Amino acid sequence: MKILQIINALTMGGAQILLLDLCVYLKKLGHDPVVAAFRDGPVGDKLRENGIETIILGEKGLDVIGLARLCREIKNFAPDLIHSHLFRASLWARIAVKITGKRTLVTSIHGPETDSYHFMEKKIYFLSDFVIFPSNYLANWYKAEIVPLPSTKYGIIYPGTNVKAYPTQTKNSKKIRIGSLSRLHPVKGIDTLLEAVHILALKLDNFEIIIGGDGKEKNRLEEMAQTLGISKLVTFLGSVSSPSDFLNEIDIFAAPSREEAFGINICEAMERGLPVIASRVGGIRETIHDGWDGILINPNNSSELALKLELLIKEPGLREKLGKFAREKILSSFPREKALHEHLEVYSKLMTIAKMNIQVAISSCEIGGGENLAATISSDLKTRGWKINVLCGGERTAGLFRARGINVEKRSLAVSGIFFAVGLLASAKRSVSQIIYVHLNKAALYASKLAFIHGLPVAGHVHGQNRAVYYNSCDVAFSVSKAVTASLIEQGIDPSKVKLIPNAIPSVEKLLRKEMTSPAVWKIAIIAKLHENKGHEWALSAIENAISKKQLSDIEILIFGEGPTKELLAERFSRKPFDRIFKFLGFQNDIFSLYPDIHWVLLPSFSEGIPLSLLEAMRIGIPAIATNVGGIPEIIENNFNGFLVKPNQPDELISAIKCALDYSLWKRFSQNALEKFRKVNNFGKLVGDIDFELRRLLNISVFLKSSDEI
Repeated sequence: MKILQIINALTMGGAQILLLDLCVYLKKLGHDPVVAAFRDGPVGDKLRENGIETIILGEKGLDVIGLARLCREIKNFAPDLIHSHLFRASLWARIAVKITGKRTLVTSIHGPETDSYHFMEKKIYFLSDFVIFPSNYLANWYKAEIVPLPSTKYGIIYPGTNVKAYPTQTKNSKKIRIGSLSRLHPVKGIDTLLEAVHILALKLDNFEIIIGGDGKEKNRLEEMAQTLGISKLVTFLGSVSSPSDFLNEIDIFAAPSREEAFGINICEAMERGLPVIASRVGGIRETIHDGWDGILINPNNSSELALKLELLIKEPGLREKLGKFAREKILSSFPREKALHEHLEVYSKLMTIAKMNIQVAISSCEIGGGENLAATISSDLKTRGWKINVLCGGERTAGLFRARGINVEKRSLAVSGIFFAVGLLASAKRSVSQIIYVHLNKAALYASKLAFIHGLPVAGHVHGQNRAVYYNSCDVAFSVSKAVTASLIEQGIDPSKVKLIPNAIPSVEKLLRKEMTSPAVWKIAIIAKLHENKGHEWALSAIENAISKKQLSDIEILIFGEGPTKELLAERFSRKPFDRIFKFLGFQNDIFSLYPDIHWVLLPSFSEGIPLSLLEAMRIGIPAIATNVGGIPEIIENNFNGFLVKPNQPDELISAIKCALDYSLWKRFSQNALEKFRKVNNFGKLVGDIDFELRRLLNISVFLKSSDEI
């Protein structure tokens, strides 16, 4: 994995040391970390010593020149993921990602900033794909002051500290050394510590204060020590290159901060087995259990701080106890190794999510079984973490996906589908898709034949006994029935590429079916596209002829659907007196509400995969009269939950319809239809199998954990 880390400056600080450790950890595991900073510093030297490339962007021109270079480096390095630290670097990282195109961006919020930061963060937070907080405190602060983030967009990772061998050397000083290590900034409360020392000096003289760190407050704090008359007790060391060496030489650690997102310096002191006195603020309360592994005081309270320092100076046993439990706390809960591993888990998860960006293409502008299945599968894949973008041929099909909250585009299928093919390439690029999942013949042909341009794997869903030429260039072909599988293999498609995933529909726990008595008029529905392949003409002709000969009576044929043969069929079979029998009802948005009034479904197709219309009918206990073609015999068992007839055989069809108009037989077949549906239908397995195969194509070997587990 190529990872670009971006930070303000490579000076010594908690964020910088964490970044250093993270880069070293990633490099050891075989990843390729690169660091970009606007200003160099001692951490930069350590990065380079460890063989990690550093890019110094410069701070000229209000960082605009640095931004330009950052954009150039992003394009050249082409990272899989970018991780920004601290507000200034995160601001430019977000802008750079926006300029250079979609990249996965992780942002670490290390602490609150200024009011201007709050204002800007509210405007641009959404440009980060994931936000890492060092404590629950900071995450809650961000939620209250900036914006509530969805649980999938953030995680808590305690930075912790590196665990080393326990120090064994004896300290040189005979006096008790009280140390504090931080940047010298008002928020760190060092002035409170100096006031406490002034109070303490009136009672004790066997201690001294060592203050490590640099910052804009240094001169003011030195003057304050002089004014308080404690300058002989206080040593300002300036910048400290080795926090561990510093901590090894002190006896008590003080951190009287006014605000603290986490407190890495506190963890470092606890790891060294030091008793810690810290303010009861921010993330410190998640690190120290007061009175057990440290002591908490109220911020800005120099008297309380002096009292607790006096207690620790006088009680070596208490110092030893607090230090012992402090180190145990770090070993169990806050080792830096744990934080580094959790960062990598976030990276890996985001990379998996980035891969799970799928372009669905369906070459249709109508609605039928294939279109409905494509929309339902897409909706379920979305709930499994896939990012779905759809291209279809018309508004009616688009509405299926739009109703499920799925992004959809339309392209005309005219001019032999050239516009659709070009639109597919553009849509896949725009959505940064990693795989193309196609439904229906033309979409499969365009996607697989143009693979040399888009360079993406193609999964084709084969809904019927189609010609293999449309699918033989797909990386995998999902077959909806055993009959379709056999047909594809017979036509020469590599059997290893064909995956049998039987058609299914979502089960409905409570779908009302009113109790029917023997009807005066039997209602038989044909629910299919009005296409010559569906066999409407021969079946309706046979029924018309039988009615004319008085072989059939007391029936209505309800014809649902749209398609290219609609006008021909309507003209042919709507003549009086048959207009009372053959009722062309067109496309119905809520056809399921009409099912309770239907007695039988009729499907006189010449070829089929596994018809969803039959499964939908079986789900409510409606038996079927259908042709024994394709996958139909896999769900309709002759003389059990329906009748099977040969296509284009009028006598067989009429004979089956005559038998079907027996109430006791119908009632038995209706119950059998429900039983058969429960046996053959497994929509959860269908989606699970497709999900697995798509992940396999993208080399995603594990299912994602929920974001709450990060």
